[in-house]
Amino acid sequence: DRLTPPTLTKPEVTVSKPAATKRREDFPDPDGPINEAVSPTPISRFTPRKTLTEFVSLPSVRETSFKFIAALDMNIPGWEIIKMICPRYGILAMFFNAIAVLILLLPSSSDAAEKRVLLFGDSLIAGYGLPVKDGLTANLDRALNSIDVQATLINAGVSGDTTAGGRARLSWALADQPTHAIVLLGANDALRGLDPAQTKANLLAILESLREEGIPTLLVGMRSPRNWGEEYANSFDKIFTDLARQTNSLFYPFYLDGVALNPDYNQPDGIHPNAAGVKLITSRMLPTVKKLLELETSR
Repeated sequence: DRLTPPTLTKPEVTVSKPAATKRREDFPDPDGPINEAVSPTPISRFTPRKTLTEFVSLPSVRETSFKFIAALDMNIPGWEIIKMICPRYGILAMFFNAIAVLILLLPSSSDAAEKRVLLFGDSLIAGYGLPVKDGLTANLDRALNSIDVQATLINAGVSGDTTAGGRARLSWALADQPTHAIVLLGANDALRGLDPAQTKANLLAILESLREEGIPTLLVGMRSPRNWGEEYANSFDKIFTDLARQTNSLFYPFYLDGVALNPDYNQPDGIHPNAAGVKLITSRMLPTVKKLLELETSR
């Protein structure tokens, strides 16, 4: 009782044959060479592993090191060579990166060591009648260098200046950023016979201003000519001793010690020291100036 399809269909069986005619396909030429050639050196890139804390990768640190070192301008022998070889040697670059960090953390020795001394006074500071090389500033500079004491000396002397004039221009002189000061004023007050009380008040104001600025100061004393009488001379001469004690300033009692009234050490006017006189004054003042420079600026 099985159902049988009424028609049995059989597929035709044929044999596959190649195309009767060969066809040619033209493809574009390849971009690369078509002949055999030696392969170029493989290009590789090293990427270090990152830690779980996401530290900066080594290439970034090295690049930073190179840029930092290249930007530094250190005045040491061979620094230019170091700057050239650092980018080629990683370990060396890392070493100098550590050195650079230490340099940033340390205070600048040049800034810390720089001392700027304000020589504040009248014609005795200015160097009246003398070539610059024979004045007090130049002589004192040479003397300090001879004992290996480095300092920049600022000549703030004005010929004819009184203590009142010095008091008025002090703020202008402080614009030079001195770390220490030498004050030599009062000679013109005495020559003019000005009131010693006013001279003392002016000098006190100058010394107090310097102390407020934290500038260690050396007060240099003067003496009155005797033609104004003994009473005036005594009142004037003790001004400097009293002020040194009152302000706790370093004190050199008399600028013209060993020079005053000696023709060998004075110019023809008998008032201003000549080159030999300034040289003698410098040698006598030097130990006290050295003590001044040993005091620390407190500002």
